[in-house]
Amino acid sequence: LLHNIDIRWLSTLLMIEHAILLCAAIDRFLDSHDFPELKKYKLNDVEWQALDVFKDILSVPHAFQQKLSSEKTPTLCDSIPSFEAMTDKYPDCAAVIQPGLDKLEAYRAHISCVPAYVLAMGESLKIFRCEV
Repeated sequence: LLHNIDIRWLSTLLMIEHAILLCAAIDRFLDSHDFPELKKYKLNDVEWQALDVFKDILSVPHAFQQKLSSEKTPTLCDSIPSFEAMTDKYPDCAAVIQPGLDKLEAYRAHISCVPAYVLAMGESLKIFRCEV
């Protein structure tokens, strides 16, 4: 099993995925008579289902981060549309997503008229309203 690292949200997703994958083995281990003091940590069906829901929830920002991570292709141009797509798909999370959009908008406003940046963004020039 993997350990959770508080400052890395992805570790929580990976820990949950491994626990779900090893569910049967974990249950057998906790049911064994060798470690009776650990029996209190056994999850019931509802708790396993909750873990599955958390996995689905955390998979969204993971996919988002993967989409925006690239070693060879500029992906900053995809960030605002990606944040907006997340807001559309998860309207209940809009209050959490909006600060990210606000930060990106402030960044875009600050550097959108830098010629090297505008050229690096290529096709995404439509999002810039820059008078040069």
